[in-house]
Amino acid sequence: MLHWVGLFLIWLFLPVNAVKAQDSGLPVLVHFESGATPPPSYLPLNIKQIKVQDWQVETAPEHWRSIRLPFYTEYPRPKIHLKGRFLYKNSAHDSRLILYSGGIHGFAEIKINGSLIAQQNFNYLPFEIAINKDALTEGVNEIEIHLRAPEKLEEGFPVLPKIYAEQRVFGLLRPLFFYPQSTASLSGLKVRLQNFAGSKAEIAYRYRFDLPAEVKAKAKLIKAEEWFLNENNKVVFHSIKFIPAGRNFRENTFSLDTSYVWSVQRPVRLKLKIVLSTDRSALLSQTYRIAARTVQYRNNALHLNGQRLTIRGVNYHQNIGSYRNKGYYDMVKADFSALKEAGFNAVRFPHYLPDPSSVGIADSLGLLLFCEIPVWQYPAALLSEPAVQKQMKNILLNFERYYGLSPAVTAFSLGQELPLHKSRILRRFIVLHSLAKENISVPTYLSPIPDRELPLREASDFYIYDAYHPILTESKFFLQHKLFNLIGKLGVLYSPAFLNAAEEANSDMRMRMLRSEVGLLNEIPNLQGGFIQSFNDWKPVRSSLITKITDSGAIMPDGLFTYGHRAKYRINELRDIWKTKDSIITKEKRMRSNFFSIAVFFASIVFFLMYRRRRRLSDNIKRSLRHPYGFYIDLRERRTIPVYDSFILGIFISFILAITVSSIVYYYHFTGTFQEICAVLFVNSRIYETVLSVCNTPYQLVIVFFIPILIFPFALSLILKTVSLFTHTSIRIRQFLAISYWSGSPLLFMIPLALIAYHWLVYLDMKIYLLVFVAVFIIWINWRLIYSIRIFFHGKSFTILLVLLLSYTVPFLILGAVFKPFPYWFNYLIFLAEMHSLY
Repeated sequence: MLHWVGLFLIWLFLPVNAVKAQDSGLPVLVHFESGATPPPSYLPLNIKQIKVQDWQVETAPEHWRSIRLPFYTEYPRPKIHLKGRFLYKNSAHDSRLILYSGGIHGFAEIKINGSLIAQQNFNYLPFEIAINKDALTEGVNEIEIHLRAPEKLEEGFPVLPKIYAEQRVFGLLRPLFFYPQSTASLSGLKVRLQNFAGSKAEIAYRYRFDLPAEVKAKAKLIKAEEWFLNENNKVVFHSIKFIPAGRNFRENTFSLDTSYVWSVQRPVRLKLKIVLSTDRSALLSQTYRIAARTVQYRNNALHLNGQRLTIRGVNYHQNIGSYRNKGYYDMVKADFSALKEAGFNAVRFPHYLPDPSSVGIADSLGLLLFCEIPVWQYPAALLSEPAVQKQMKNILLNFERYYGLSPAVTAFSLGQELPLHKSRILRRFIVLHSLAKENISVPTYLSPIPDRELPLREASDFYIYDAYHPILTESKFFLQHKLFNLIGKLGVLYSPAFLNAAEEANSDMRMRMLRSEVGLLNEIPNLQGGFIQSFNDWKPVRSSLITKITDSGAIMPDGLFTYGHRAKYRINELRDIWKTKDSIITKEKRMRSNFFSIAVFFASIVFFLMYRRRRRLSDNIKRSLRHPYGFYIDLRERRTIPVYDSFILGIFISFILAITVSSIVYYYHFTGTFQEICAVLFVNSRIYETVLSVCNTPYQLVIVFFIPILIFPFALSLILKTVSLFTHTSIRIRQFLAISYWSGSPLLFMIPLALIAYHWLVYLDMKIYLLVFVAVFIIWINWRLIYSIRIFFHGKSFTILLVLLLSYTVPFLILGAVFKPFPYWFNYLIFLAEMHSLY
């Protein structure tokens, strides 16, 4: 019966064309300035960049217009076709041309002079593509990029969460350029702090080089010369080594003053100049910006340069739309500088990999970065997909190449909020962790689902506790488990029911909440700190009950800074978060409402007045409960049971059931789990927002449930009437209506339950008992319905049960056919039920 409520909502709120996720018009492309772009740390400082110019975008078939980079769009339908030009001059010293990108937002097909050279997945990972000389022409060349949203798992990581997921954008947002690779090339540079004692630090470095065959044939020895220079270009170490021409690597260890070791307090970086030559000629000369530091996880704690870390961090969302009309990297630098001034020392990039240029800014400021694979809240079925596993391994194999020289990168996440309590998933991550230890120089971490069986240490180096409710409401026993080292979301706004959080976001109450959470965190020895949610307000995929509607759309107001990057608090207030302990009311406050009790009270008065005045009604109710077989026989034989009485009973029991169900929905609609389920089922954002609005208004909620419950017997009567035509049973529709309503007469015993249902949920910690009582009543009335239909048709109970189950299944089939939810939506709904403790 209740399953038809979904179809009623569709009929009530869904226009004919509303099932389309967005209009099919051309995408709106938004341009913004990149600002001063730091060079990627893994590339030499003296590299020769070849810029792409004269970018154009195809807005219609064969209709092009100019566009500047970077740009983005939220809806790349059906795809974005871009082209640009670059100059290439052939040189005997160059072996090929390399296309570098800090990562493309979207699945991209890349062509050079009309020939497809690569397909790039949407995974945020920087990439390089080698282009042979025969694909290029002397002078002007053309690059084409066909950009679109991923359509299958092989093309990029899907995003399943809705209300806490950031709005995905597509476009060319990160640096993209070419550079020539010389015939003599250098790669795999690694710098490590091996020992840190007293005033001296032992530094080890290693690199590989590739030389032309003719050089190896003529030269017996290769002269490798390295200079380490400080910020004033003063040489702090110099080395010369003659290497046999047959060897392709160089490694060395030396001692350096500890003042040149990179730390949060002193983010010292050096320049490393490498020159390779023979006795006849110079082969290459490259200069890198490097830093010496070591990050380890030992003794159940993170250590930087041998010192135990205390993480005072913040979650830094991409927030691409907030950089409109601003210089992107200038704003990132301003954000990071503000964090540093406010006493923060760490930045977590939730569910994405930052581009190396942003990482370079953190290197210079002394911030600790936590980078993450975009594998987030994936159900077991999705995690087991070979395409997902392949992409995760690809990132693990390439992460060190692009981020290995960055001292700020402190830890790397293999996934967030995952079902690690399932043995087959845990085994997969043990394998991935083993691969990570072989290829990544920083510790790895995972975040499991809270309140589940905790995973083994072998699946990751350490674990982060992630949940979408304040840790004030979590038991200390769980947080004290030595498996956890950090809290991933401090001060999260998860519900307007908790201290009216959305309205209090900018008030002193919000600061008290943050200070109290940090104070609790400091009381637990195994915890090394955490990350405040979040740096600034951000734009989610879907609005929810805690978002605010602004000119930029629905915004999650949980930031320390506004969506436009303006500070909400003074610097001293932000510093106090980590220093001053505060107390706050930790008990969750639900919105109070007496509507349901009052409605049941007055409806019961009206019903029982009619019950007393109509003797036949009272007699039939007693007979239907005491002697259902004889009562249904009377209905079948068309003996006198007034239709008026059937409708009075039907209206009242429908109202009682609607009130009870509405009380449950109204209580749970504040939770993230409920809103997430609605976001999955109702693809169209307008319908989703309407559903939330209805759920937030008691009288509308009761009406929405009452009407389909009341008319459900009409739908069932039409089905049974159709069956009677084939069985040659002479039964009228009003008889079917009568048996449907009179089968629900036990719902009269639910009146006391309906009267106190909402208050039971709010004030008593026995929610499961209420749900069990409601389930028992629903099973009872369905059993009576099966029994009555069996008397009418002389059919088998099992056959009738199948017909009823079919009537309950049809709405789901129609829902799937009309809305076409995203792949794995059903697996994700089951997963939501498993991970309800997250919300």
